[in-house]
Amino acid sequence: FRCFIFRQTRGLTLYQCRADNDSELSFNANEIVTQVRPSKEPGWVMGTINGKTGLIPENYINFTGGA
Repeated sequence: FRCFIFRQTRGLTLYQCRADNDSELSFNANEIVTQVRPSKEPGWVMGTINGKTGLIPENYINFTGGA
């Protein structure tokens, strides 16, 4: 059981990523991620890139905080 306060709501992608399924997002490096929040999947977060929301590998984001 993981319990933490997730305050980072914005970030920048560090690497390119191609989705393996419909719940994941595909993106390039240096894209802005907004509305970042925890997910039920360990090592993944939910976030929005260019109006699309889905799962993003947590270690692919440089968190910048803010809203």
